[in-house]
Amino acid sequence: MKFSIITAVRNGEAELERTMRSVLQQTYPSPFEYIVVDGASIDKTLSIAESLIPEFEKRQIVLKLISEPDKGIYDAMNKGIAASSGEIVGMINCGDIYLPDAITETENAFNAGCDLSYGNILIRQGEKKYIKPAKDYIRPTSRGWNHPTQFVSKHIYNNFLYSLDCGIYADLDFFFKVKYGGWRITRIPKVLAEFAFGGVSNQKTLSAMCERMKIRYRVYRKNGFSPFYCFECFGIEVAKFLWS
Repeated sequence: MKFSIITAVRNGEAELERTMRSVLQQTYPSPFEYIVVDGASIDKTLSIAESLIPEFEKRQIVLKLISEPDKGIYDAMNKGIAASSGEIVGMINCGDIYLPDAITETENAFNAGCDLSYGNILIRQGEKKYIKPAKDYIRPTSRGWNHPTQFVSKHIYNNFLYSLDCGIYADLDFFFKVKYGGWRITRIPKVLAEFAFGGVSNQKTLSAMCERMKIRYRVYRKNGFSPFYCFECFGIEVAKFLWS
């Protein structure tokens, strides 16, 4: 079973090596490919990626580097998917890391039969950490789903990619399409990745929070969910604000 791992990055010199080394440290014994899609960074991002080429070659991991302007993170992800040759594709963004057994645990899930899998995630902010478990709530929500732990069969991506009109929640829109499209989804009850709390999805200004609520609500409605999901969007933003 061949895996393709994709990291989308732009001006990520401070975090990229940490992310790339987590891919290098995978216990998965078979060769796989790793694609770094750089959005024409103006810092040392590309040179950091290039400096690690010998270590990837030593591990027999094919490292592909793409560096060119893009239309945002999901456009970069789509470019990585187009360049991938694996049967199963995972996304680990710059600043996040895989735990060593992430690919091995995922292979077990796909061997048992699934089209998409996701697992528990460790979320950190400074010294604070907590585990967000993979769940499947009766009412649709993103609260039990963790994108950095998600792996997807390439044949799903051959049907549709990440939409570029859903802002920072294109990954949630994609997940809903899979969930309600009849594809098989498996939850892995183990921590597969670590997510650094921060960035555009967690900015605490009122305007940023309102914009996220609006975009998230639009994704819910686009996928046929009730107008009452406005309360879900509000609740998630409040929880983020209080925890951080």
